[in-house]
Amino acid sequence: DFSQSVHATSMTNNSSITQKLELNPFLDSKCSDMVMPAENWASGVTVDIPMLTYDGSEWTWEEYKDIELGKRRDFTPSRYWDNKIVVEVPPYKKAKVSYKLNYTRATQDGVIIFSNSVAEQTYDVPATWTSVYATSYEYSVEYE
Repeated sequence: DFSQSVHATSMTNNSSITQKLELNPFLDSKCSDMVMPAENWASGVTVDIPMLTYDGSEWTWEEYKDIELGKRRDFTPSRYWDNKIVVEVPPYKKAKVSYKLNYTRATQDGVIIFSNSVAEQTYDVPATWTSVYATSYEYSVEYE
């Protein structure tokens, strides 16, 4: 685990029947990725390129359009939003739910090949891909 973030919420059940509290912990995740080229001239260039992504179970590569080299993208991934914490809240009780998102970082070194078909030249630029995703969570429930 690279880092963690803690979240909490509560629900009071003022009724005579059991209620359910549903939380989607990954909706609160703040993920990021970036491709950092080794040469300054390539920073700021926009390219279509594969990015390191976490799909809910493993790291993979996914093709993206309009990635600006050297610039960090912040986002909430939609792939595994359907993961839920479901807590039953008994009648006339308050449930406090705390959950911790665990973040993992993946890095990969590689080469970006820029091609100029008019001049018939190619430029190999070393680069590093870095991605940070929330990959798991833990939670606890307290009743009052």
